[in-house]
Amino acid sequence: MLSLKASTLTQYKRRLDHFWKIHLKNGPIDQTRYSDILEALGKGAWSSGKSRNNELSMIRGMFEFAKRDGLLKANPCDDVERASWQRPPPDPFALKEVHIMLDFIKKNYSEQVANFTQFMFFTGLRTNEGIGLKWGDVDFVHNEIKVEGGIVYDEETATTKTHKARKVRLNSAALEALTKQKSFTFLAGGHIFHDPKTGKTWAYQKITDTRTFWARTIKQTGLRYRRPYNMRHTYATIGLMAGANPAYLAKQLGHSVKVFFDIYADWIDGADNDREMQKIEASLHGNIPELSPERSGQR
Repeated sequence: MLSLKASTLTQYKRRLDHFWKIHLKNGPIDQTRYSDILEALGKGAWSSGKSRNNELSMIRGMFEFAKRDGLLKANPCDDVERASWQRPPPDPFALKEVHIMLDFIKKNYSEQVANFTQFMFFTGLRTNEGIGLKWGDVDFVHNEIKVEGGIVYDEETATTKTHKARKVRLNSAALEALTKQKSFTFLAGGHIFHDPKTGKTWAYQKITDTRTFWARTIKQTGLRYRRPYNMRHTYATIGLMAGANPAYLAKQLGHSVKVFFDIYADWIDGADNDREMQKIEASLHGNIPELSPERSGQR
């Protein structure tokens, strides 16, 4: 039998209670028609095509189960077209913007908030991975961390998004944040980063909520708003523009090389172009040997 995470079940129940039970007729399952599904979807106020598709996928699965159980001859969702949608491109912060944010946070918020933000900007972890990281995952001898899971909707997960554990090498900025955080949570063990207001592990929604430090910091510093997940994109793009190997960065982020190139193609191309032009400029301003008369006269 398929086992679902508690967080997944909670999301399914929320969708059923707040959408499908309201917009889909409450009748026998074998009398639900294709047009009923379309009518229900037409009443949704979708934030994106992806959210509409998520709703459709969930209800399609329910009807498919009924079909395989012999209650239906056909799944009424089978011919419902999925909405087209485009994944939003990375919107990273420039390194100068990162320092502006960190300076503001250090002056106006708890040191724990500053430690967490600095660590996330300079490791590229997913938000759920960062708040789920434990002291036992840190190897101070080799300056690396082991990423095996995270916290999603306040539930501890034993796997990453890609279901592959990875090791992430720590640079000096990330190590500095960890070292400073030791005085707050190291002796207690468990999770590294705590919300100073609660004294407990960060809740995912507390990072993204507009009333918390993230949105306020961006507003007060006059920067353009970007969601916290772009701390991950910032790490990747800073690395690319510094000349780091894309394959190395892909491994750090937990991507395949193909996925990494798909996501960060614009920055890979830009970094490569700048480096190649630097080589040309270096040659132009160096000692370029003259063509010999014999070679220059050749046709």
